[in-house]
Amino acid sequence: VFGTVLLGRMNAGAGAERIPGPFMNTLPVRMDVADTDVVGAVRAMQAQLAGLLVHEHAPLALAQKASAVSASAPLFTSLLNYRHGRRGADVPSDQSRHQLNGVEMVYSRESTNYPLAVSVDDLETGFAITTDVVAPEDPHLVCQLLHTVIDNLTEELEAGSRTPLRAVEVLAPSGRERVLVEWNDTERAVSEETVVGLFERRVVRDPGAVAVEQGGVGVSYGELNARANRLARVLVGEGVGAECVVAVSLERSVDLVVALLAVWKAGGAYVPVDPGWPAARVGVVLGDCGVRVAVADVGSGGGVFGRVAGECGVRVVGVGAGV
Repeated sequence: VFGTVLLGRMNAGAGAERIPGPFMNTLPVRMDVADTDVVGAVRAMQAQLAGLLVHEHAPLALAQKASAVSASAPLFTSLLNYRHGRRGADVPSDQSRHQLNGVEMVYSRESTNYPLAVSVDDLETGFAITTDVVAPEDPHLVCQLLHTVIDNLTEELEAGSRTPLRAVEVLAPSGRERVLVEWNDTERAVSEETVVGLFERRVVRDPGAVAVEQGGVGVSYGELNARANRLARVLVGEGVGAECVVAVSLERSVDLVVALLAVWKAGGAYVPVDPGWPAARVGVVLGDCGVRVAVADVGSGGGVFGRVAGECGVRVVGVGAGV
């Protein structure tokens, strides 16, 4: 599911082209790629977009109401804006049309409220793709993936292929080689020592050295180890050990490092739970992972995580436990 931008003037009535102001609207587009081939997918998308034009003035709130998505959740988190244009002798280029007499355009950027936005400018003789993504994602990488999949889709369409849409490669050959071969090279010699073992060796060697820093305040290896040990003892008392999964719901902080070390020291494995996740997702993760113990900030009742954990029968341990 993604959002698409509609011009808003296709069904605005006679004389709409003379009415000033924006008519644009954004509505969701949904495609099931499970059993769709390339040719069928293009035809289905064309039909869906044609049908969507009838509703191009429908408010997004109405689309939300008509869907099965709760009002608190977004209908989509990515946006595709396909724009038709011309680049000829009488049409200025992208760079020149933004220039004013005596003013030099140094930088410009279109931004949206969505984590991922892709704009495609159809210039008759070619296409220009612009991506806008939230950090730390790389917009250049997104453009490369789009370029690769467009090339592969075009080849399949020219051949009249019935290749399943989900089988069309998104990665270039070099990228596929990196993911499947280079990143899976298991023949390199690695240390058999655990992360906890490496950490404790550093504690013994230089306990006073700064291990982590937050807000300009450093925490030494010795202090970090002591805090992790105290929390680990509490976790062991709660039954944490081998094959035990502990949910950790903390913001990036010194406390987060303490919690991860403590889980490892207790012999368990951690599953990260973002404190900003909605209740439904928190519940799914806790249930699927079989979590019985969690480490979180218990201030103010633990917020959404604390409430959902209680409903799921998960015992929540404060990160400062054992002090």
